Amino acid sequence: VVTVFSDSVDSLCKMWVVERAEVDSEKHLLKAAITLGLFIKKNSPDMKNAVEVAMTGFINNRLTNWISEQGGWVRIRLV
Repeated sequence: VVTVFSDSVDSLCKMWVVERAEVDSEKHLLKAAITLGLFIKKNSPDMKNAVEVAMTGFINNRLTNWISEQGGWVRIRLV
């Protein structure tokens, strides 16, 4: 689940980068992770716990430093 989630986020992000290259790649990653997580929660509620673990790991591994550099969660604005 973790690998599939991460690969899916990267795939979504690549599509969005083409559309909006002026937005930080980290914002794309965060938006894709949240979008995918909410989609799975809505359509496959039985996978909720596995997706939460995958999403948390993804954010911790790929975005923690960037989130901190932005001033934390309260300062991040997704476009």
